[in-house]
Amino acid sequence: MTTMKACIRDSRGPDGLTRFGDLPKPTASKGYVVVKVMAACCNPVDYKLPHFIMGGIPMGFDVAGIVETSESPLYKPGDQVFGNTKSAIAEYSLCDATHLAKKPAYLTWAQAAAMPLAFVTSYQAYKNYCDFDLKDKTVLVIGASGGCGSAGVILAKHMGAKDVVGVCSGKNADFVRGLGATDICDYKSENILDKYGAKHFDVVYDCASSSGGGENYFEESFKVLKDEGQIVALNGPPTSWVRKFIRWEAKGMKLLLTDNTDAKTTLENIFQICGPGLKPPVHDPVYSFDQEGLTAGYKMLQSRRAQGKVAFNVGGW
Repeated sequence: MTTMKACIRDSRGPDGLTRFGDLPKPTASKGYVVVKVMAACCNPVDYKLPHFIMGGIPMGFDVAGIVETSESPLYKPGDQVFGNTKSAIAEYSLCDATHLAKKPAYLTWAQAAAMPLAFVTSYQAYKNYCDFDLKDKTVLVIGASGGCGSAGVILAKHMGAKDVVGVCSGKNADFVRGLGATDICDYKSENILDKYGAKHFDVVYDCASSSGGGENYFEESFKVLKDEGQIVALNGPPTSWVRKFIRWEAKGMKLLLTDNTDAKTTLENIFQICGPGLKPPVHDPVYSFDQEGLTAGYKMLQSRRAQGKVAFNVGGW
């Protein structure tokens, strides 16, 4: 059996979360490709999903690399691709071909890996619950310096929003402005309601509530939301998920579950919206693909202080 190096979720690992070890190299079946991974990114879902779902397979959902073998007419060996998978942080990843897109030549490997989950999620937030109707609207992005938040700022700007306000710490203000935000609300020293007043925003994209530090922006979001506005949140307290699943969400509030069924088309649509200059933000530094790098990368992710996506240099470029 051929093996490969991988980031394995293991509570007995050196950092209590990851273990850099060996797993069987995957083989492609119909509709799938095996990608030689060049870069991969991590997400909070990597450690929030139950261990019985993630245990024993490589961690990570964002991948960029080169097709090694293909059992799909969409790609051939040698194609450079990026997209969603369930086993990204490994030397090789088995990928559903419909979850991949061709990598634009101008993107670095890390930039390509930084795009899939964050941008697909933000795209669906604006598509599913706002009908892409952001032109001349006021948009509030909470958690604007993280992976999904930074994607939310970039997409809102390209979709024609009049004002895009990013909620982040003061030290990340310049970074978020550089993504396209027209104003910043420093959550450490400013209050959203006090700064902008009631019923100010057409859309609130909440990427911070229930992210691990006890954050809950729901009450404040409703106060600054216009009467016919829309809140889209990536997470929330357990009661909010119960209300979602029994289809009894509050008026103007939607929790988002990302659907990667046709990520290929979604990624291609994002480039049509943003144009060829789109460069997904990557946290500096990019981490090494070894135990030291894995531990440092996930520690940065869990700190909720990363600017953009946390990436790993799997291919040694």
